[in-house]
Amino acid sequence: MRRVLLPLLLLLTGSLLHAQQTVSLEGTVVDAESGAPISGAVVHVTDAGKRTYTSQTGRFRIPVTTGVHTVRASSIGYKDSTFTFSTTASPVTIALRPSSVLLEGVEVTAGLSADQIIQRAIAKKEENVRKAKTVQGLLYSKTQFEITGNAFGQINDEDRMAIFETFSRAYYSDRGPRIEVIQRRQTANIPANQNLLALGNFISFYDDELPLLNTTIPSPLNPNTLSRYNFSLRERSSIGGQTVYIIDVTPATRLLPTFEGTIKIIADSYNLVEVDLRPSGATAIAFVSDLRCQQKFEKFQDDIWQPTYLHITGRGNVEIVRGLAQIQADVSATSIFTELQVNAPIPDSVYANERIIAAAPDADSSRPEFWEKNALSELTDQEKDIYKKVDSLVTEADTTSPERGVRFEAEPHLDFNRVGSVTVGLDITPRFGPVRLDGFGAYSFGLRRWVGRAGGTVELLGGEESLTVGGHAFSLLEKTSGDRPYPELINTATAALFHRDYYDYYRKDGWNADARFDLGPVAVGAGIEMARHSSRSNSTSRSIFLHKPFRSNPAVLDGNFRTIQGNIQWGRAEEAISISSSQSGGVGARVAGTYGEEPNLGLSFRSAEGNLRLTIPTIPTGYTPMLLHLALYGGIGSDNLPTQYQFRMRTSVAFLGRLGAFYSAPTGLYGGTRYAAAAAEHNFGDILWRAVGLPTYYGRGLELSVNGATGYFENENATGYSSTGNQWYSEVGFGVGKIPTFISNVIYLNFDARWGIGPLGSGKFGMVVGLSSPF
Repeated sequence: MRRVLLPLLLLLTGSLLHAQQTVSLEGTVVDAESGAPISGAVVHVTDAGKRTYTSQTGRFRIPVTTGVHTVRASSIGYKDSTFTFSTTASPVTIALRPSSVLLEGVEVTAGLSADQIIQRAIAKKEENVRKAKTVQGLLYSKTQFEITGNAFGQINDEDRMAIFETFSRAYYSDRGPRIEVIQRRQTANIPANQNLLALGNFISFYDDELPLLNTTIPSPLNPNTLSRYNFSLRERSSIGGQTVYIIDVTPATRLLPTFEGTIKIIADSYNLVEVDLRPSGATAIAFVSDLRCQQKFEKFQDDIWQPTYLHITGRGNVEIVRGLAQIQADVSATSIFTELQVNAPIPDSVYANERIIAAAPDADSSRPEFWEKNALSELTDQEKDIYKKVDSLVTEADTTSPERGVRFEAEPHLDFNRVGSVTVGLDITPRFGPVRLDGFGAYSFGLRRWVGRAGGTVELLGGEESLTVGGHAFSLLEKTSGDRPYPELINTATAALFHRDYYDYYRKDGWNADARFDLGPVAVGAGIEMARHSSRSNSTSRSIFLHKPFRSNPAVLDGNFRTIQGNIQWGRAEEAISISSSQSGGVGARVAGTYGEEPNLGLSFRSAEGNLRLTIPTIPTGYTPMLLHLALYGGIGSDNLPTQYQFRMRTSVAFLGRLGAFYSAPTGLYGGTRYAAAAAEHNFGDILWRAVGLPTYYGRGLELSVNGATGYFENENATGYSSTGNQWYSEVGFGVGKIPTFISNVIYLNFDARWGIGPLGSGKFGMVVGLSSPF
């Protein structure tokens, strides 16, 4: 469970400080008139280029070398205060005096409305962003989360709280970001190699859109912002002798995702100075509530303003089963950029490593004293208690010791179908390093014999490149065709409960050897097999609730077969049972081929099959865009292609289906030696549902879609599956997705219905139910 506890919002960065040469300047920033603490004030050690921000109580700490330094403290609405101090005088109290609103340029811009200020900021946005060609510096990040609730008792006490801290060197240019974590610490329940997640990629409110998990929210500086937001000028304030406009942001629509809160823009250059925004009440972000983003900018040379502070808070809420397995997590993450250099050359060596984020070899070498002197955000009493409690619990649990030796797994094997009837046995998987042995033994009451498989695989390469080789000896009840979309457990359940067996079967005894090479999204496989094939007929007509004949199991060509198979796949070319139709755009393709012989019959045959899947975003909605899903399939084989190698129409099984399958066509009827098929679905999302004001669940409504499929199958062989003749089997229908279960915010339902059309499909109807997630 510990490996999956790193929740949302984390990303990068840091630089090495010499602890023996530093001390911490500590103090408080207060209002000179009232004495009240000022939160979010910047404290800048100008001669060292270091800065930090005050906490809610006005306190700050910043590492400096021993000696005399110049410090400037500033906050919007106050006059800057600059003074010289000696490190021996720490802690210090800095009193800021409120500033007058009557400042430079006020007379010229006093009549501007909030909309006009925003329009000027948008007009100057590109110019302001281009001013900073390179940015580099030292980034300090701290993330804390605390989990309440439980997931079927799977969260231990030592895993309920965690803190990550990092110092990183961060570089940003048109060549992309590069981050090197040079010092890090974390509570003992977080492995050090997982602590690369600091908030180094600052959310940029200059971007037109900001992606937050499954939701994309337009920035208030989006070119079309006036159609999404209402702006009002709350007041004018000042910072560093310049006018600052404080603007309230509220949504102009409840249909599309938006922010609400305040932004602060400086006059003349119209740069952002501060942002305090949260998703509007009508904006839904999966599993997340109470999200708040606070960002502060500082001025550098040539009127360049750069973000130097980011603070994000939020609450996660996952209801696996409401009332039984619920998890809430409060998350707080802070990043502070210091020692910032703008438009300074970045050495080419920084980009020698292609990895965006990496940890230095000695990133875990520092002593606690380093953090006491250098952390830019002082640990609160609560955070100190978390470190103490979690580290103690982990030590007591001894959960960090690595697994050694052989790992042995054993699971019961249960299968039911119309040919093998009930088959019970045991799956066994011993593993030792890269070697995995696997096999099972089971007794089939329908075949009245034992079946099984024994063999193993070896992983020769790891990491991004993976090469696996293996081999098995077997005596099995095998499935015909290469279409295997439904797991055995699903087929067993539908056969036993609904009297619907999807697959067709034959007996196969022999051995095989294969290899698979994976490189990123590309996978290449090849194999050889020698086996005896023999037909089998139905052995049972009984399921749990019915006692009537199943559909007949087709005969195969008996004989001793030798085959060579190969395939290459790119992306996600096949999808099993419908899990979700709300995926981002993408493409997947697969090509496979088989050559086979049966020497005793003087038979040789070959086949090739390919499929292409496309997911194309069509219209943005602020959430997952409207999507067009396309699936194209085709195959060609020898006229004498044995039944067990023929192509079979993809259909649904009982109430389950997937893209590319026919829902109204009979199972196991159509197939052959050549075929072509296509399926399409356009998902309109839930925007229509929300547009008419229908009730929502966690801010989202039901998704609507239209879909259909068509296919042609030819069979020159007298045996095997039926041809569609000169006709195409076609069907059309609609779907309803994201149907709440009301007991979980993790699992939703999809419903699809299709009606057959044309000479072959007329009068036929099919429907399926699938599962989906909030994403």
